[in-house]
Amino acid sequence: MARFALGIAIVAALFGAGCGDVAVPDHPDPLDHRADQSARDELRLVTTDAKFAPAKLTARTGVTTVLTLENNDDIEHDFQIDDIDVELMDWGDNEDPHDGGHSADGDISVHAGSGQSDSITFVVNEPGMYEFYCTIAGHKESGMAGTLHVE
Repeated sequence: MARFALGIAIVAALFGAGCGDVAVPDHPDPLDHRADQSARDELRLVTTDAKFAPAKLTARTGVTTVLTLENNDDIEHDFQIDDIDVELMDWGDNEDPHDGGHSADGDISVHAGSGQSDSITFVVNEPGMYEFYCTIAGHKESGMAGTLHVE
């Protein structure tokens, strides 16, 4: 009986040693986009015939988003979202973040003259559906608007 107990103890010790301090890699939750600091959403919004294409954009919460406005029209256009909780990273060609990039009341915008492009880089902090539109007089009313879905 002593030999049997000794045999069980040896097997248990060997098994335990093989499974004891096994390093389990720390994988981020694939649904937690904030865990991947290298993630980046690149969005391209093109204006043609006073319309945005595409009219629906998608970005992820907590991920750096670069939005480029490419104006293919003969007149100026801009892109604006009101009341969005963002961290502004780069406001493109605007001289400072309160001059066309990001205002104190939570708006973001980027402007492009005829045949020009500009970009804005930001991180959205809250998921949701946000309307974007062109602020040039009459443009939004003529259909120059769309939605940004932040997951």
